[in-house]
Amino acid sequence: MYQNPLCGVRLLLRNYRLSDDIGFRFGDKAWDQYPLTADKYAEWVKATPGDLVLIALDYETFGEHHWPESGIYEFLRWLPKELSRRGIEFLSASDALSLTPKGLYDVPPWDTISWADQRDLSAWLGNQMQREAFNVLRRYYYFARALGGEVLEEWRVLSISDHLYYMATKYGPEGAVHAYFSHLGSPYEAFLTYSYALYLLGLEIREGFEKEPCKLVEVRLPEDLCFHDSSGSKTCGLRELPKTLERLPRESDQRRWLEVWLRDVFGIGLERALELLSACRD
Repeated sequence: MYQNPLCGVRLLLRNYRLSDDIGFRFGDKAWDQYPLTADKYAEWVKATPGDLVLIALDYETFGEHHWPESGIYEFLRWLPKELSRRGIEFLSASDALSLTPKGLYDVPPWDTISWADQRDLSAWLGNQMQREAFNVLRRYYYFARALGGEVLEEWRVLSISDHLYYMATKYGPEGAVHAYFSHLGSPYEAFLTYSYALYLLGLEIREGFEKEPCKLVEVRLPEDLCFHDSSGSKTCGLRELPKTLERLPRESDQRRWLEVWLRDVFGIGLERALELLSACRD
């Protein structure tokens, strides 16, 4: 059990070797440890350092990834007995989280880890198609959040990570796993299908603001999507426009770039933005 250094969040770390021994290697006859038996696996768990071993598997492991004929059900039937014989106890997630943390574990944004492929984000953001789709989805979030309701719910459905997972262009065993889970013909078909879904969501967002234009005033963007002027100041929403215009000289390049930013990000011109600010005052 570990703890985040910046807050009180407890962290359970998946033992990927022991997890993958069941999840991916159990039925692999070319594996040097095949066949995997409950007593052998229990010995591996017992020999693992530390006081907690987290085995995390897909539900489909039992019966789909490994069919009953593989012996996976018999393995699962005997495993608790073999573990208990060696003095190994079972804990629920809530019980494990109540343990005293053994130390701090920091996962900064630039070093995010996962349990897929190379234990990084390449399963979802490893190629240009995935990154392009993700960037559009991310930008739409701030507008869908302002509208709320069905638009936000549709955005959440499109934010399911499987959509990006299907676009992975990997080869070998990793590529085979991606293809196994995908219901689409190829990563490129997945990208085209998802792009069209994003296009439809964009139309709904536009229609939503046409019906409720004042909600556009409530949109506030993250720093990397804001307008940054030469003074070092930034504009992240329509409410900040008046102060920004006071800083920028008329007929200046900065003001023209501001108008370009408004059209690219908010889909409206400067005149329309000022009209909304005037009409939508609290």
